[in-house]
Amino acid sequence: PNAFSPNNDNKNEIFQCKATNITDFTMSIYSRWGNHVTTINNLEEGWDGKENGKIVQEDTYIYRVSFTDVFNEEHQITGRVSVVK
Repeated sequence: PNAFSPNNDNKNEIFQCKATNITDFTMSIYSRWGNHVTTINNLEEGWDGKENGKIVQEDTYIYRVSFTDVFNEEHQITGRVSVVK
């Protein structure tokens, strides 16, 4: 998905990657101005739309996912995700 709504309605509350056969994982989130918002190092977790414990403003954010697969090959994926309230 390219949008989620962290508004406590129990629908689309987190932005999360799904994958198998991953040995190392990091997802970093940045504002549109390049400011670091958060980093997630566990594939089982996702971004809850918060920065320093507070829900971020409705906007588009940049994500960068870096991971290593079971063949020890490194990969990077970048994209955009929108926070909708």
